[in-house]
Amino acid sequence: MNSYILFCKKRTKERSVKVSVLLNKIKKEDIMRFLELHHVEKFDVPFIAMYRKEQCLSLLDDFEQNEVENEDNDDVGQARQLKWHKKRKSVLQMQQKKIYDEECLKIDNSEKYTLNKQLFESISKSLN
Repeated sequence: MNSYILFCKKRTKERSVKVSVLLNKIKKEDIMRFLELHHVEKFDVPFIAMYRKEQCLSLLDDFEQNEVENEDNDDVGQARQLKWHKKRKSVLQMQQKKIYDEECLKIDNSEKYTLNKQLFESISKSLN
């Protein structure tokens, strides 16, 4: 029984060290900005994490993943990131094509159609 108590105390001490290190990395301003984005501007957490991450970076940064990536070879981390960007790019291209097709069906004016086509080509060129 004594060994179990010692084990629990050791685990508690290890966890408290991890928590204190994590709390030192989180900034008070980021907490305030996150609360403002979530409660005042009514953004949900996935939206904030995807599109407003830079405004509360210390809260949304994955410290454990960063430590693992730093330990891994930089080429492996870059390959994962490149794969993610390629996947995201293909999803954006498919969505843009879908929106373009839907808009083309709604257009009754040739000038609007030409403008829509130019816009689509510009977005496609940017994505490529």
